[in-house]
Amino acid sequence: MKKKDGTSPRIAENDDEIYRLLVENADESIYVVRKGVIRFANPKSAKVSGYSREELLGMPVANLIHPEDREWVTQRHVLRSGERAEEDRYVHRIITKQDRVRWIEVNAVRIRWKGKSAIMVFATDVTDRKMAEDALWASERRYRSLFYSAPSGIFFYDKDLRLVEANGRFMAAAGQTDVSIVGMNLGRIYDRRIVPCLSKPLSGEEGKYVGGFRKDRDSEELWLFINTLPVHRADGDLIGGIGIFQDLTDWKKKESMLRERESELHLKSHQLEEANTALQAILRHSKEELSKLQSNILTNIEEMVIPLFNKIRENDTMDKAAGCLDLVEYNLREITSPFVRNLSLGYYNLTRQEKRIAGLIRKGLKTSEIADLLGLSQRSVEHHRYKLRTKLGLRGSKTNLRTFLLSLGGEG
Repeated sequence: MKKKDGTSPRIAENDDEIYRLLVENADESIYVVRKGVIRFANPKSAKVSGYSREELLGMPVANLIHPEDREWVTQRHVLRSGERAEEDRYVHRIITKQDRVRWIEVNAVRIRWKGKSAIMVFATDVTDRKMAEDALWASERRYRSLFYSAPSGIFFYDKDLRLVEANGRFMAAAGQTDVSIVGMNLGRIYDRRIVPCLSKPLSGEEGKYVGGFRKDRDSEELWLFINTLPVHRADGDLIGGIGIFQDLTDWKKKESMLRERESELHLKSHQLEEANTALQAILRHSKEELSKLQSNILTNIEEMVIPLFNKIRENDTMDKAAGCLDLVEYNLREITSPFVRNLSLGYYNLTRQEKRIAGLIRKGLKTSEIADLLGLSQRSVEHHRYKLRTKLGLRGSKTNLRTFLLSLGGEG
């Protein structure tokens, strides 16, 4: 049978030949070092280092070692060269001929080489494994950094809902200050409203919860957001769940306060609208009252003053004229007095003549004097007095009419 390169494989004739073939075809670098210099190197050594076998022979082994590892590796080589040195295994870096860094795992043993003491080194290229380990370590470090310094609470639990790991935010929210919380059964917590969210990842589903949470019966209710996801091993087996939560209690309180404030502002706005409406009504009423007052003044002047001037013109005697002028003065005072306003506002059914006679009675004039002054019969005046008592609610009462009329003006 021919090899892949077309040559026929060599057949070992003795043990030395067998050992030589093993070394020549080994899948790891094998070289012999004596007094710090490479005395033998197999083909794999050349492939890993980038040097030819001829270049390796006679090269100080330190030339291959990475500068940062050179000192401690050399020290180990010196110790290994002692009489009591045993088999040694370790990992270090080398620099290839192309200035690339490779990682090798070394297993070195003492041997006799051409009758003299030497070291046989078996070196396996573990660069890919080392890079994978470093990447995993970096990933783990990033994960740890994120896990423990995250602004949110993060926790990991197994398929039995037992807490495996938690960061500081979670422990603080749970009221714990150390890792004694690890191992707690999350399925037996006091507030069971969040348990369905924790259980969903164990069925391969994502869980979410936003709502209230109490640590125990007497504790203040918190407002939490929780998101949970399933966690699998590299082979796909489900091993538990991971949860991330945020304490939204302060945000919820501020939202509640904002809503209360909005409600208060809405109520105050409504009250201001009502007050504005009432003010507008008062202003309208005031304008109406002012207009009515002006109208009443004009009406009273026309009813109580102008006729008396006409009366003066018609009378020739000075006594009657003087009496009319007195009445004019009295009526002008009454127009601006509370008496007339009270009559106008409280008793709308008084006639013009009744208002005149009421004013004269209040002044103290007798029936005959009123009749003479107004050109009426005494019987007509008596009739008007009777109507006034009726309209003013004095009928059947012993109250004096003049006294009552004086009380309307606020006088005794």
